[in-house]
Amino acid sequence: MKNLSLLSLFILSLLFSKPLFAQFTAEEIEMMEIIKTNGAYITPSVFLDTSSIKNMKLANNNGWRHLWVDKEDTIKNIKQFYDIRLKFESKKEALKFHKKYLGLNSEYSEKIKIHGIKFEGAEMFSLYKGGKEYTELMEPYGYQVFCLLYVVDDYFVKQHITCIKEHIPETYQNFVTTTINKIRK
Repeated sequence: MKNLSLLSLFILSLLFSKPLFAQFTAEEIEMMEIIKTNGAYITPSVFLDTSSIKNMKLANNNGWRHLWVDKEDTIKNIKQFYDIRLKFESKKEALKFHKKYLGLNSEYSEKIKIHGIKFEGAEMFSLYKGGKEYTELMEPYGYQVFCLLYVVDDYFVKQHITCIKEHIPETYQNFVTTTINKIRK
């Protein structure tokens, strides 16, 4: 069962997400309110598109979060990619949000140290493994999970990638560089 279908992936991710009637923490409730305000409408031009995400199709777009999936449903590359933006009144406010909710946005996972990667314009760039439960679920199928977090000008960015195990973090340099350029246009 090496090749996991898109539907199976979606169902498995639901099983490991917060139960529908579970209590949310005060931090989660507070962050959801910020998302309602700062994710209300984000211009599509600041998101990645088919020219920057090869072999992927947009499966869902709710304005502040775009979900891309492998359009061939294979294990060749990226299985799914969440591209998230929140727009704040200023860079200072975006950085404040990033610092305050770093644990929640990094899914309380392990930080990955990378050397030699620096992004001009990406403030507080950090890379994490995916959340423990989801990562443990995906590893037997040949996948790993990365979570990239950073601020560009007055935008907070989270890019959550489920990809084949052979990929290294440097594989996603182009995503970050393209995101910075799109926001700064």
